[in-house]
Amino acid sequence: MAMEITTSANVVHADVRWRLNGYSLLDKTVGKSVPSPTFCHIGRNTYSLHAYLGGLSETTAGQLVLVLQCDGPDTVRIGFEVFIINQDGGEDFLLKNLPIHSYHGGKGFSAAEANGGFSPATGYNTAKEKWSFETGSRFVQNDQVVFLVKLKVISDKLVQSEPLKETQPVSAVLACFGNLLAEGKHTDVMLSVGSGEFTQQFRAHRLVLSASSVVFEQMLFSSGMSEAKADAEIELADLDPRLAHNFIRSFYTDDIDAELWEDDESLCHLMSCYHKYQVKGMLKRCEDHIIKKFSVENVAERLMMADLLNMGSLRESALNFLGDSYHRLAEVQSTDGFARLTKQRPHLLADVLATAVQPAKRKSTNLAFEKLPTNLQDLRVVELKLLLSDRFLSTGGAKAALVERLQQHDRSNS
Repeated sequence: MAMEITTSANVVHADVRWRLNGYSLLDKTVGKSVPSPTFCHIGRNTYSLHAYLGGLSETTAGQLVLVLQCDGPDTVRIGFEVFIINQDGGEDFLLKNLPIHSYHGGKGFSAAEANGGFSPATGYNTAKEKWSFETGSRFVQNDQVVFLVKLKVISDKLVQSEPLKETQPVSAVLACFGNLLAEGKHTDVMLSVGSGEFTQQFRAHRLVLSASSVVFEQMLFSSGMSEAKADAEIELADLDPRLAHNFIRSFYTDDIDAELWEDDESLCHLMSCYHKYQVKGMLKRCEDHIIKKFSVENVAERLMMADLLNMGSLRESALNFLGDSYHRLAEVQSTDGFARLTKQRPHLLADVLATAVQPAKRKSTNLAFEKLPTNLQDLRVVELKLLLSDRFLSTGGAKAALVERLQQHDRSNS
């Protein structure tokens, strides 16, 4: 999404392009919206757009309805116009000459006097007979629709923006890479999602994909690999078009849509894909976000995922969260996720038990001098703890610490 913001006195103008990729596959159910990422932060408010591609309600069924969403404490007046980019690259007015709306910080837009309340958003529908968004129309290019939103925010007392904790300016290099992908210049590899008539294709650059993924490097540049052929196509299984687009774009921009960082399920799908293709930087960022959002309801599912992908640090974090207290473990045991764990991956129950209750020391003392297995790194945490318990050693700490403690003890007795 390209954005330009200008400020004049107490008026802020922001021009934003919003690209809807895979338009034919997007949900066009009446009353179901497709949300944009956050356009921008102006003062302490954030702005985004929601498109109801099938209509907001039955009275607008089949019509495109665009709704502007504002969130934040600042009271402002807001105006916006929406253009659509046609096949020639020109700007066609979609919504114009719209009235200025008053947004009351923390409450919403002024609603009709009939109800005397506030609405969180304000929007308009387009004339059904004038605008066609079917495949092949002048507004749908390569299964993509591009909106240009011109936003005007007026405040008599504009408050300075609060610093964003996780937002950093995009480097010029990443911006250029992002444009290279968006414009489709010099692409030389095809990736696809879906099957049959629902297949959607994305073009990318072999060199960019390979720079962050040893798996892509092996596939795309090794002789004898089918993917190395000029006309090869790589299937991205288990990803919908939006996630596939974010996955590919992250190789160029080192980021994904802001709202996906808050969507646990989407983030898990992306993390699985980053793990499959060994994209280490984005994999670590996804893992860190998922760990921060552990809860009683989801931790069992995250533990199973960590075990499936053989992600040791995620697995250990999930076990530590589970074993934090008997009360928490009892709550987790009552969830559907834990019930699935007992059926699908019952071997994890030993790890959960060992985390919650320290294994008892065995009575026999001669085990302390038995030779250690040669594959300590391959053993599970619960097995390492049993070896430590046999030798009357502490069983606390991460897996690496457990291995080192056993090796040190073995060296001292050799």
